[in-house]
Amino acid sequence: MMHAQPAGDPAVLDTAVASQPSLSLSDAAGLLLLIPCMPLADATVERVLDTIASGPHHYPEVLAGAISTQTWKQLVYRPSTHLALPTNMLHTFALSLDERSFARHYLLLADLGTRFQQQTQQTQLDPESAHLAWAKLEYECLLWQVRLPPHLLDLRDELPATPESLVIHQLSSLVLLSLYSHILDNPELGRSVALRPVPGVLYFMCALARSVFICPRAVLDRWELVVDIRATTARILLRLWHQTRFENCRAILAMWTDIEPQHEALAAQIQREIGTGPWTVDEIDGYSVFWTFRDLRALTLELIVQKEKQELHA
Repeated sequence: MMHAQPAGDPAVLDTAVASQPSLSLSDAAGLLLLIPCMPLADATVERVLDTIASGPHHYPEVLAGAISTQTWKQLVYRPSTHLALPTNMLHTFALSLDERSFARHYLLLADLGTRFQQQTQQTQLDPESAHLAWAKLEYECLLWQVRLPPHLLDLRDELPATPESLVIHQLSSLVLLSLYSHILDNPELGRSVALRPVPGVLYFMCALARSVFICPRAVLDRWELVVDIRATTARILLRLWHQTRFENCRAILAMWTDIEPQHEALAAQIQREIGTGPWTVDEIDGYSVFWTFRDLRALTLELIVQKEKQELHA
């Protein structure tokens, strides 16, 4: 998938799918490979996922693809019907793949995204259990980076990186930005996990957003999902600007350029709301910001998890 250039007109494929009275499981599985790469209509994607969800669950590769597709679709704010897919298989299946493979880490990230989505909808846990669950999820989101093989680790924005590492970095940033945006949107949750919109947190989110916006055209042309991640990042950063008036948010938003037609309306809205600038991006080393925040925050979460566990068993 990483090196295959999507071919053909997505509209033609959408029409072909719509004209079929039914889709076979093999057809749906083949279309799954194209969904992250091509701007297919939401109706086409929904039909593919529905075909897989309603079919026999004998093929873990197909199920894993469907679960990850549904998760990314939801995280980038594309309309999606919740389907009864066996999401608990995703992590186990990912771990069965080669440790150095792109697919393994792509699916492990999808599993984190899936668990984040499920946790935002979880209402049955008592407050203490919910706080512990959020702390554990954030801890895993921060620590999984150290398990990446070198060829999938995107070290610095200014240095060349493999296409695989760029996509993994974009997906990781999407999960982290979604997580921290949700926590900051819910002050009570933020207090329970000791996270507030202080400069250290805001610089970390801005560093993630900056790295999302620095993406080669070659990757954008091959991965429609990355195009949507950039737009989602812009939405999150705009909301962060309105919440905090942190000036670096506007400067980073101005770095979202080379915008695709489907996101031009959003870009125009953002410009109306933040103004025309110019703004100067604070000279921060994104690499240092990321790893410093990650290390300190992980230590904090270890203490929170330990304290919550003691209180639950008291």
